[in-house]
Amino acid sequence: MPCRSWPSGLGSVVSGATLLLLCVASFLCSADSDGARGSLITEESERFTLYSVSLSDVPVFVTAEDFHVDLLGTQFVQVGWMKRGEMTAYQITVDGCDVEWKIRLHQKIPFGLIFYPEYSATLERLERTAATWPDTPFGARVYIPEVQGVRTPHVCAFGAQAVLPFTQGLLFTSEQTVLESSGLSSRSFLREFSASTGTTLRRANLPSGYFAEGTALVVEPSTLRLYVMVLTYTDNVILLYDYATFVLAYAYKMNYMGFGLTSNYDIRCKDLADFVVRQKVWMTTGGSDLISVSLPASFSDGALSIAGSVPITLNGRRLLYVNEMEYNVPSDTVYGNIWGSDYIVEINPYDGTCLALWDLRSLASQQPMDVDVLNGIACHPSKSYCMVTGKFWPHLYRVTLPKGSAKSVDVPLDFYDNFCEAEGATSSPQGAR
Repeated sequence: MPCRSWPSGLGSVVSGATLLLLCVASFLCSADSDGARGSLITEESERFTLYSVSLSDVPVFVTAEDFHVDLLGTQFVQVGWMKRGEMTAYQITVDGCDVEWKIRLHQKIPFGLIFYPEYSATLERLERTAATWPDTPFGARVYIPEVQGVRTPHVCAFGAQAVLPFTQGLLFTSEQTVLESSGLSSRSFLREFSASTGTTLRRANLPSGYFAEGTALVVEPSTLRLYVMVLTYTDNVILLYDYATFVLAYAYKMNYMGFGLTSNYDIRCKDLADFVVRQKVWMTTGGSDLISVSLPASFSDGALSIAGSVPITLNGRRLLYVNEMEYNVPSDTVYGNIWGSDYIVEINPYDGTCLALWDLRSLASQQPMDVDVLNGIACHPSKSYCMVTGKFWPHLYRVTLPKGSAKSVDVPLDFYDNFCEAEGATSSPQGAR
C-alpha cells in the first residue's frame, strides 16, 4: 500500500517491513505450541509497563497467511491478524532490523502486534514518546454498563397534572436534585426534581409552540449569575432561564436544528470568576459535528456565536445523531446518547474522537412497548454512577460505566451502517424526534 510521510531516517525500515513481517511470522509459528513462558522483566513507567520477554511467550494461533501490514500515521507500523483472542500486554524487542522495534500485544483487542519504529530501548526515551502514542490504537470498544438496584420514578406530577417526560436534557444541579428538559411542540417544560424520590420540586413551561431539546447550566461572565440554557428543535431559538427564579430571561436566534447541549460547569465550583475564563458550551445538531458555542460577557446586550466545531469520529467514521449530552468532570469528556439507538458514547470534546461506547439495549428492552428511545444521562457530581432514562420511560436508573480492562467487544458493523455517515456523504437528519 502507498506510504504516507515518515520520520526521517526510516526509509530503510519501511522498505524492510516485508522482511520484518516474515521474520516475526516465522518466530511466532516456531514458538512452543504449549505457550511456554519465558522469564519476564518489568519496569514501571507513568503510562505503561515495559516488558522484556522471550518470543516463546507469544501465543501461537496465527500463521504467516494471517498477517497484514498497515501504516498508521507517522508513528508506527502495525502488523496484525484478524482473529480474536484474549491477549496479555507484552513488550518484546526484535533484533536484526535496521532499528530496534518494539512489539506490543494489546489486551482484548484485535490486530495483536504493533511495531514501533525509531523508539530507543531505554525507558526514558519511551516515556518521552509515549505522549504520541494513541490511547486506543484500535479505536473505541463497546462496554456493558452495570445497572444498580436503585431506580427512581420518572413522572412529572405538578399540581393536578402528571405526565411521563419526553426527556431531552438531564443533569444534576446538586447532590440530591436533577434538572430535566422535556420536549414536544407546545408541551415542553423544564423541571427540577428529587434524585431519590422523583418528586418534582419546580417546573417552568416553555412558551407555546417551542419544542425543547438539550439543556445545560451556564454562567453569565459579567454577573456570575447561573442560567439554564435550553435548545429548541426546529425553532432556531436558544432560551435562557434564570436558575434561581426559573423564569425565562433571554431568547437568542441560532440558525441550527437543536439536538444535544452540555457545558463544562461543575456544580461544586466555588470560584465562578475563575470558571468563566475557561467556560465551554457544546451542542449538536443531528449531523456529525460537535459545535462550540461562545457566550457573550453580558447576556442582556450580547449574542451567542459559534466558536468552532470538530467532527465526531468513531473509529474513523463520522458519527451522526449524537443527542442528549452530559459533560463528565473527572474525565473531561462528553457522554452522549445517540438518537435512535440504545447506546451511549464517550467523546473527547476537543478533537471529536469517540473513546468508548456503552450498550444499554438490555435495560431498554425492559421498558414498556409504548415508550420511546433511551435519552438522558446525568453524572452524579461526587459518586461514581450516572442516572439514565429515556423518552416516556417510567423510571430513571443508576448505572456505572466501565472502561479500560473491563470486558468489551467490537462495535457492531450494523451500528456503523445505521449511525455513521457513508464515506463522502453529508448528513441530513429529518423527522420529529
